[in-house]
Amino acid sequence: MVIGLVQKTSSGGINVKIVDYNGTNNITTITANQYRNAAITAGVTNANIYITSPVSIDGSGALAGVYAAFAANGSTLNQSQVTAAQDEVNTLSDITQANKDKDGYTDKQLNNAVAGIKKQMATDSNNGQQTLSSNQIGNIVDSELKNNNLGTIINNNQRTQIINLMVKIQNSGALKSSGFKQQASDLANSIQSSAKGLFDKIKSSVDGADSSWWSSLWQSIVSFFTNIYNWILSLF
Repeated sequence: MVIGLVQKTSSGGINVKIVDYNGTNNITTITANQYRNAAITAGVTNANIYITSPVSIDGSGALAGVYAAFAANGSTLNQSQVTAAQDEVNTLSDITQANKDKDGYTDKQLNNAVAGIKKQMATDSNNGQQTLSSNQIGNIVDSELKNNNLGTIINNNQRTQIINLMVKIQNSGALKSSGFKQQASDLANSIQSSAKGLFDKIKSSVDGADSSWWSSLWQSIVSFFTNIYNWILSLF
């Protein structure tokens, strides 16, 4: 049994607190950032959400109670978005569980990437007014995974799962929701702020990799023309 309490706010984005029950965190799998990302997909804006459980449980069903609390207060959510949000919780949770012991992986990186993907999808689709192709979404996914140093950690199957999830989110109409883009941006900023050291390190690593790539490309170009020049000289 999962208990969810919702406190609507006028600003501040979506905040999730997993509350200990008698001193124990009984939500074993789903993280606060996974709940936050899913809430954005469901169309929740500006709310403090508190989740707890008296028994050990993975927590995947917590959002049903949260959405019911919104409905009880007269804030009906779009069912297609709610379904996509539940798929999101399950997908991100599975990916985190599969990668949790890998060096260079954290749940914060994945959720920051997902928030960035949502923000960029909203931008490129003009807030859902245009439909993005799977290839366009795939390019956004690849870019955000790379920006979060996950390009070589997330495998092809997991990448496909993320792309399929983002297609579902687009088809649910979530990109058209008021505040979707801003909520995604606020979430990314919040995640980065809460783990500044981690993301400073990631940025340094990504920038260093880009620099190395350009350096390697330039050396290849120089080598190519040098070889041509030497070949021409050998003719005389």
